[in-house]
Amino acid sequence: MIEALQAEGPFADHAGKLMLFGRLVGSWDIEGRFFDQDGNVTKQEAGEWHFGWVLEGRVIQDVLISPSRDAREGGGKRRRNTGRRSAPMTPRSTAGG
Repeated sequence: MIEALQAEGPFADHAGKLMLFGRLVGSWDIEGRFFDQDGNVTKQEAGEWHFGWVLEGRVIQDVLISPSRDAREGGGKRRRNTGRRSAPMTPRSTAGG
């Protein structure tokens, strides 16, 4: 399935529009912070965020993993998965996940 999804780069006809998120393609270590209503940090956690081209370069897929795989102990894990694509006739992007 991964091989069927993966693409080498952006679809040429939409490359400019896709670069809003395309510039993030790669793997990133992140530090997430959660705040209360007064702006105080209530939780801080390391994570990973991975972005890549999929579906013939028409979509950028991202996967957010928290806590990071290296920092994980036991079963505590959260993953978020989103596909981002260029709307074909407009300059806006959409996300669904």
